Amino acid sequence: MLKLLLAAAALGVASATASSSYPSFAELAGKPYKVTYDKRALKIDGEHALFVSGAIHPPRGSPAMWRTWLAEAKANGLNMVQVYIFWNYHEPEEGVMDFGGVQANANLTLFMQEATASGLFVNLRVGPYVCAEWTYGGIPAWLGQKAGVKFRQTNAVWQPAMKK
Repeated sequence: MLKLLLAAAALGVASATASSSYPSFAELAGKPYKVTYDKRALKIDGEHALFVSGAIHPPRGSPAMWRTWLAEAKANGLNMVQVYIFWNYHEPEEGVMDFGGVQANANLTLFMQEATASGLFVNLRVGPYVCAEWTYGGIPAWLGQKAGVKFRQTNAVWQPAMKK
C-alpha cells in the first residue's frame, strides 16, 4: 500500500484510497458513467482516476478459477484487470467462433460479469496480436496457412482477416 500511496503522490493524486482517485467498480453500483482522458490520466465522470491493474487470461483457467483469481486481485489492491481476447482461441477454425459454447473458459461475458461482481473494472484488450507468451501471439494458425499472408504488416490477406 505504501508503494501505491507513493505512486499516487507522484501523480499528484491526494490519496490512493479516496474514491475519487482510486475508484472501485462496485462504488458505481450499476450507474452509468463516462470515461474520458486528458494528458495526465483517465477520468471517470470528469474526475482523475487511478487504476492499478493486472492481467488475467481467462483461457488459462476455468470459470471456478476465475473467481479465485479475481478475489486475489481485489485483495491485493487492484481495481482493474486487463483481459486479452485471444483470436486463435475464439476462432480456432476460420469462421467458427467460440465464446463459451464449446469451451466454458472462452465465455468472455461470464468473465466480465465475474470481474464486475468482484468490484473490478475491466480493460478489454482486443488485439489482434497479444503479447502474452501465447502461441502465435494469438493469431490463428489457419490464417498463417493462407498464401501471401504477412502478419502485422499491410497486405491483402492479413488486413481483411484482422478487420473482420
